[in-house]
Amino acid sequence: MDAGDEVSKAIQKIHSEVMMEFMKDCSGLEFTDIINCVSEKLRGAGLEVKDIRMLDLDGNQTNEPNAVKYVRAVAMGNMPNVEHIFTFATIKRRDKFNVLFMQSAVNYK
Repeated sequence: MDAGDEVSKAIQKIHSEVMMEFMKDCSGLEFTDIINCVSEKLRGAGLEVKDIRMLDLDGNQTNEPNAVKYVRAVAMGNMPNVEHIFTFATIKRRDKFNVLFMQSAVNYK
């Protein structure tokens, strides 16, 4: 196995851990708790959060409870040149929010 395969496996492991963290619970939240929940789950997977933004349907940053549809988080792990990017969906139901894992990507710096 070459170094590229090892990096790919390590990334897959981290992203699987994040997905599993979100399957545990990040639901029934107040709007103000969304960012804290996402940060906590990413830290639980061993990542250091660098940036979290709430986005509307068009991908524009928002802080409006009725407009937020996605959360985008950027984090770093133990691989110094790999930035992990996660996108989560937010679903509002009866003034409470659920955060669901949608997708992940990496940016090699």
